[in-house]
Amino acid sequence: MRKEVLFMAFVAFSLQLCAQQKCSIQGTVKGLTNGEVVELCRIHGNTMETFTSDTVYGGKFAFEVEVVTPPVEHILLLSRSDGFPNTFLDLYIAPGQKVNITGENKLVKTWQVQSSIEEQAIQNRFVEAARTYMDQRQILQVVTTSMWKKISETKSSDEQKQLRDSIRQVYYPQIDSLEYLVMKKEIELMREMPVNPIWMYKLESLSSNVAKREDFPYTEEARALFQDLTTEQRGTELGLKIAAQLFPPQILQVGDRQMDGDLYDLQGNIHHLADYQGKYILLDFWSVACVPCLMAMDETGEVSEEWKNKLTIVSISTDEKAVWEKVCQVKKLSWVNLNDLKGSRGICAYYDLKSIPYYVILSPEGKIVHTWSGYQKGIIRKKIGEWVK
Repeated sequence: MRKEVLFMAFVAFSLQLCAQQKCSIQGTVKGLTNGEVVELCRIHGNTMETFTSDTVYGGKFAFEVEVVTPPVEHILLLSRSDGFPNTFLDLYIAPGQKVNITGENKLVKTWQVQSSIEEQAIQNRFVEAARTYMDQRQILQVVTTSMWKKISETKSSDEQKQLRDSIRQVYYPQIDSLEYLVMKKEIELMREMPVNPIWMYKLESLSSNVAKREDFPYTEEARALFQDLTTEQRGTELGLKIAAQLFPPQILQVGDRQMDGDLYDLQGNIHHLADYQGKYILLDFWSVACVPCLMAMDETGEVSEEWKNKLTIVSISTDEKAVWEKVCQVKKLSWVNLNDLKGSRGICAYYDLKSIPYYVILSPEGKIVHTWSGYQKGIIRKKIGEWVK
């Protein structure tokens, strides 16, 4: 009997200890409707994956979340229900901690978050600095989402065109302007704040815009902030990514020799593009977050087999290792499937990947003969037929 009591006490203690290791998230937000769903997501490279959800009742929702990457993990909270903007709330969680979320509306990006986690306090400072512009931007996002839904429901082509033109010519420029105002406030705060993990993520966001937008207004400000980093901070994985985006390498053009480097297969073996010279090579840059990339795979496999005597297809994933390995368990690529594990700062940086899928045709001598981006059915077969003689 005594042993049974001790065992039950041990089980109760173990359950209590497990509960203490989870992070409790409690939400109380006015303006929510019963039945709406709130989701928690994790970021894996270029992808965002929902790992749990809760249904709103009485304006409340709650989660008990295991922290996967202690001591502190960054996750996202969002809702795909009607009336919510197409954005998310940044949350920081830690084992045994309590996170309380409050709000007055569905503008999820600027809900108030209270906890004793230092990273959340820093994130809150950024939100407060730009709250007005963030709210305005979210309101416009709700409007445009509603308009896109209306476009899908109406049968009138004239009305569809009018709505699309209004979104692209009126609303999107306003949303971009408000985004720039948010960035301006964040930059002002970064100038007076010591470098910390949140600061680094904000700089990475700025550097990403530098790389993607030719007319980005804060390029020099982002580069000036980078100069404040120590050598150690610049040498971190995030620091190297920021540097690659702020100071991109010279972009290769048609006629240039290929850029080569260490490329890994799923077993960890190293390959080089030079290994495949002697035939034409089709480089296929892709990501699991890119729907057209996945749609293209059937045709890629067919072309790889049809042209195997003259062509080698080399797919290069831009995803982090875990995401790449996971999707390859489902998508069985029968052609060469590699990854340099450097994301945007790796080999793809030399090919100016503004969008994916992105394709590069290399001659048997290793020179670039043609490039294009995007996928529609038949385009890979058409391009190969034009260029591979």
